[in-house]
Amino acid sequence: MKIVKLILCAFMFHSVAFAHYDTAYWNEYAATQNRSDWMDWLPDEMLLSDLSLPGTHDTMTGGVKLKGNDIARTQAMDLREQLISGIRVIDIRAKYHGNSFPIHHGIVYLGVDFEDVLRIVRDFLRQNPTESVFMRFKQENSSASDYEMEELFKKYYERYKDIFWVNTHKTQNPKVGDLRGKLVLLSDVLSLNKYGLSYRNINKQDDYHLNTNWDLYAKWDKIKAQFNRSNNSSGTTYMNYLSGSGGSFPYFVASGHSSPGTGAGRLVTGLTEPGWKGVYPDFPRGAWFGVIATIYFEGTNTLTADYLKKHKIALAGMVMADFPGERLINSIIDCNLTKMQQKGLKKRDNKAKATLTRESY
Repeated sequence: MKIVKLILCAFMFHSVAFAHYDTAYWNEYAATQNRSDWMDWLPDEMLLSDLSLPGTHDTMTGGVKLKGNDIARTQAMDLREQLISGIRVIDIRAKYHGNSFPIHHGIVYLGVDFEDVLRIVRDFLRQNPTESVFMRFKQENSSASDYEMEELFKKYYERYKDIFWVNTHKTQNPKVGDLRGKLVLLSDVLSLNKYGLSYRNINKQDDYHLNTNWDLYAKWDKIKAQFNRSNNSSGTTYMNYLSGSGGSFPYFVASGHSSPGTGAGRLVTGLTEPGWKGVYPDFPRGAWFGVIATIYFEGTNTLTADYLKKHKIALAGMVMADFPGERLINSIIDCNLTKMQQKGLKKRDNKAKATLTRESY
């Protein structure tokens, strides 16, 4: 009996599960799929408020430059790889530096300028003219006035104005057909609203601070609530951040893992069933020892991919993730098919793609 108790105690307090590999979470540098032109089949008459779009939080932290910095690093794929994999909403944070916009994550300089972002997006849109890229633009780690931000922004805009969508109809809810081949600015700077859409008019869930790992389920509850709001709404653009930090590493919030690796093991919550059967109901159970099961943490990427499919969500809105992998990206894209069925819309005729060429620019 004593031996059994010792084995049981060791089981209950073991902190890490076996390897957990789910491509909803992807902490590798190369994209695993090519969804460069997935928007091609979206009907031109669909509104922005009808779309479900995969996005990334603090987009430019990807690549090898922040390897080993588990606090500041929120992406593995660089911007080009993200766009190829199907990402269509990017989160760009620029520091005002007199005559340039270096890209930052907080105080951390990411080694690129706003010019680099615009060049990569321009090249992608020229190669994929059926697509649109939506860019949240925010001032980071500086306190310039709106006037100063606009004066500097205009210098970049003049060099790349051919790719920026122009809001000629003064609408907050444009049609897909009007956005193809364009970069749509979602401005967090009031003076830049005239160059696109106001970020502040988007209905957002961005409660990012976790005091400890055990706040992860509360974050997940907020994500689910936002999906339920978007799915039962019409005419409003929604954004849902899956990301979190503070007392937890971004990779943990996205994956539930004990370390950043794509196939690392999940951490355990320290709780077991049947004693805590009703706690964390969406977190996985495993490592059964008789009638006792360990309750593991689960990351927001896997939870979201499962939730969208299980509940047949038709409108997820803009979903901003850390370390998104193909299963998460595809689950968001697939919501558009459900929305099209709801509205009685058919896929756009692929022949229309032939009319959108590089000469259109």
